[in-house]
Amino acid sequence: MTSISFEFFPPKSEAAAEKLWQSIGRLAPLRP
Repeated sequence: MTSISFEFFPPKSEAAAEKLWQSIGRLAPLRP
């Protein structure tokens, strides 16, 4: 089985923070 990981960096704005949390929500089912 192939392992996948994701690396996130702190967002620099509120808009970027919102996008980050949306992305995390979309990736969560993949169980990285």
